[in-house]
Amino acid sequence: MLVEGAIPALAEHLSSASAEMRSHACRVLGEMAFRNPQICYAVTSHEEVVPQLVAIIANSSTTMGGRCDACLVLNNCAAFCEASCCSIVGCTGLLDALKEMAVCSDAFARGIAVGVFNCLSRCPSVKQELIEANIVEEALAPVLRQPGSGERHEAMLARTAMAIANLTGNVTLSDLEHDASQMAI
Repeated sequence: MLVEGAIPALAEHLSSASAEMRSHACRVLGEMAFRNPQICYAVTSHEEVVPQLVAIIANSSTTMGGRCDACLVLNNCAAFCEASCCSIVGCTGLLDALKEMAVCSDAFARGIAVGVFNCLSRCPSVKQELIEANIVEEALAPVLRQPGSGERHEAMLARTAMAIANLTGNVTLSDLEHDASQMAI
């Protein structure tokens, strides 16, 4: 496939000294992966891509926008290719980096991290790893305590509820609202 030849070149740009180049590479990978399971699998199977994305997400000196760009690649790959989820979750440091973003002060970044967890939570192959990594307790439940309003905030709460339900199998939105109100006390 012609597009697959682009993945090694983009992987090189993920480690560029230029933040702009890293951001562009992430955006291209994310667009390529959108609704294309074959590309998602090729992206997450490349030995350098997921570790480089984790390095971007985990690097506190990377702008939050750059970190979000990297998360969106993972989001699309997890959303459109179940086989990609194992490569994503299996990458050392990823879950911790996503947990950190999920509880950060930047509402947009928090929403992106929750989106990745929501996509990953749909995959039966990684469910146990997410549970063992305490994603619900350390990332998703704290999101429910974050103040906010508006459509973006409500959408983030809905994705959080879906991820918790996927991982625990028994959560309703009214349970989450009750839990959130109890946590705020």
